[in-house]
Amino acid sequence: MIKRLWLKASVIMFVLSAMSSGASSWVIDKEDDLIPTTKDVEEGSGSEWLMDQKIHRSALRQYVRGIKKHWDRAEVSDATTWVVYSEDWAIKRVVDFKENEVRVTLPREEKNGRIDFVKTNAEVKAQLIKVLLTGLDGAYEDDPVSATVRREFKGDREYLASLNSDVVLSELFSAKRPSTRDAQRLATRMMQSALITYQQNFAALDSNSTDLPKGEKVLAKNSSLGVTVPVTLNKKLTYTVPLPKDRLRKKAKELKPTVARYAGQLKVPSELLFAIIHTESHFNPLARSSAPAYGLMQIVPATAGRDASRALFDKPKRFSASYLYNPTNNIELGAAYLNLLYYRYLGDISKPKSRMYCAIAAYNTGAANVAKAFIRRPQMNKAIPHINKMSDDEVLERLLEGLSARETQLYLRKVLSRKALYKNV
Repeated sequence: MIKRLWLKASVIMFVLSAMSSGASSWVIDKEDDLIPTTKDVEEGSGSEWLMDQKIHRSALRQYVRGIKKHWDRAEVSDATTWVVYSEDWAIKRVVDFKENEVRVTLPREEKNGRIDFVKTNAEVKAQLIKVLLTGLDGAYEDDPVSATVRREFKGDREYLASLNSDVVLSELFSAKRPSTRDAQRLATRMMQSALITYQQNFAALDSNSTDLPKGEKVLAKNSSLGVTVPVTLNKKLTYTVPLPKDRLRKKAKELKPTVARYAGQLKVPSELLFAIIHTESHFNPLARSSAPAYGLMQIVPATAGRDASRALFDKPKRFSASYLYNPTNNIELGAAYLNLLYYRYLGDISKPKSRMYCAIAAYNTGAANVAKAFIRRPQMNKAIPHINKMSDDEVLERLLEGLSARETQLYLRKVLSRKALYKNV
């Protein structure tokens, strides 16, 4: 008979202190000389986007096939997670920026029929040190999907040098390139926290039972630390290690000079840039979506990236992933795209706050889909007269109820709620 005991998980959470937001007026003069015409924006971007998407999806499919030869489920990097497999496919490391934790899954080491926690703990610590010392350039160059895309994207050589070697989790250290000793010390502290204070929800089953459901988890006792950890029947063990609770606050402070610079140059509120970064990637510099979109502000090279480059450099550029993984480049392009949305595409919306609401939604779904929330047609020039007759609250309500994608409705809510968190970073 299977014995079950449900354990309550301790939740690792971090919330920045909310600041009083007040009324945010985004009132600035138009700068039409920086903004491309609508005709220029439309030309060429569609075919390039389809090509980028085709190359990325093909590379991703190839990678997933390789993972499934060794793992039941193929977990890959996305907008909020950075996933790495060892060369022999035996170990998986996941940095989850949304949950603020690192998960290491590996074969459990056994000695005389028992789990050898000394050896297993040492291996997990070694994996954590690798995570902490990996630079942005190394993470990019070692990623199988990026390697395939890089071979197809000839312009990558031009931009690869722009990707710096700062470690991915640079906010955890006083130096952007910490020493091995710094990483060892932090890994030791993180391991103690993970094994002593953090457990996931799971069922405790009698490990002597012969009637265990396939894929169930059983508990193993770590006698050296006096705690239990989950062990799966496929001989793999997952350690969930919380990242420092103040990581998000430290990352925001690290990025503050860059955000402030481009917020000032491109005349967009810095707290809005921070809120979009938080919502798009949870400050994951290696964020990558299926679009594909890259980096902190999730820039799609052939659409938002191309449009923003026209505003910044007076000519269209199709940037590679290596360029967009650089946080400075990414924030600059994201701010430029917001500028483009606010001043060009939505510039005739008379009320600043209504225009801001529409710009946030358009950053996620495009101006055409925002127009459809008001007139059911993808024509912003015809939607604007309707918008201008509405109050700010009515515009927000219509967006939250009328946007066709539930994802964009939630996106707008999240960005607006998070703006207050970054008012006084």
